[in-house]
Amino acid sequence: MLVKARASDIRANLKSLEPRYVAVLVYGRDEGMVRERADLLAGQIVEDTSDPFSAIRLDADEVKRDPALVADEMASMSMMGGRRLVRIDRAPDGVAAPVQAALEQTPPASASGEPGNFLLVTAGELAAGSKLRKLFEGSKIALAMPCYGDEPGDVEALVRAALAPDGLTIEPAAMAFLTSNLGGDRLATRGELDKLMLYMKGRDPARITHGDVVACIGDSAGLALGDIASAVTGGNVRQLDILFERAETRAESPVAILRVVSRRLMQFHFVCGLMEEGLACGAAVNQLKPSLFFKDNDMFRMQAPSWKQRNAARALDILSEAEGQCKSTGLPDRAIAMRACMRIATGVAPRQQGR
Repeated sequence: MLVKARASDIRANLKSLEPRYVAVLVYGRDEGMVRERADLLAGQIVEDTSDPFSAIRLDADEVKRDPALVADEMASMSMMGGRRLVRIDRAPDGVAAPVQAALEQTPPASASGEPGNFLLVTAGELAAGSKLRKLFEGSKIALAMPCYGDEPGDVEALVRAALAPDGLTIEPAAMAFLTSNLGGDRLATRGELDKLMLYMKGRDPARITHGDVVACIGDSAGLALGDIASAVTGGNVRQLDILFERAETRAESPVAILRVVSRRLMQFHFVCGLMEEGLACGAAVNQLKPSLFFKDNDMFRMQAPSWKQRNAARALDILSEAEGQCKSTGLPDRAIAMRACMRIATGVAPRQQGR
């Protein structure tokens, strides 16, 4: 039976790996998270991951040429004693058979109860039918750990962890801005937070405001995706096609795109509800918390009167379905995101003149 790891299981094993696991597969589209989680796991196995006597990296092509290599390395004893870490990075599906053979020869623990050697495999996005993914999901002594990008709650936790050492606090509007515009890639998120910490160093009071965040990371990739959201809600199909091409060249996460568009539509859903109750557009927009990014303000106010709350709800359903497909179907996630955005722009969003 295939078992998908729950978020709580992943967090627990990143802190303290269950002794029954002799191998972990860390995979997904978020390369930064894959690398970070793999390094955390490796650090639990050996003290020095750069020590060639206790840690060895196998090349995937080498494994395919010599299928017995993984099993041999897993069975080898360290010259200095203790556990050995065997690691394969960027593994393709072609290494599934050698890895399976190694797992079949590796017991959960030695007769003395001491853990044996450990296999760590990293990979990019793997379809649901991937042999490598199925192998780890179906094993009782191995764990498959997906990395699909940070949820808003994960981003908030990262922000608070970054603030703690310097005793910084953050106002709610600034936190909301960060959780809405970061999370597509773990390394990129950490890079933006490092930039923010440097910006705040020595400032008094030590409280991060919405203005601080905009001033510091206002040019981040997440904010650039706002142009895609604006094109979707404006029914601007021609511009949307161009913007998706640009996003692909920058390797933007399709899930991050869907979330930015969702945030825009949730704002429309809120504002349209107030307008349908009789509030003027400007007054309704002023009720948004956090307030709109100043570059989005004019376009948002121009588009909002053409929307209805029910249309925004329908569009949000389309985006939610698309994000679920990106995470579960194994189909090209960029195509899924593009189709969902085009579907809203052509069939749900009010069309503007000349578009």
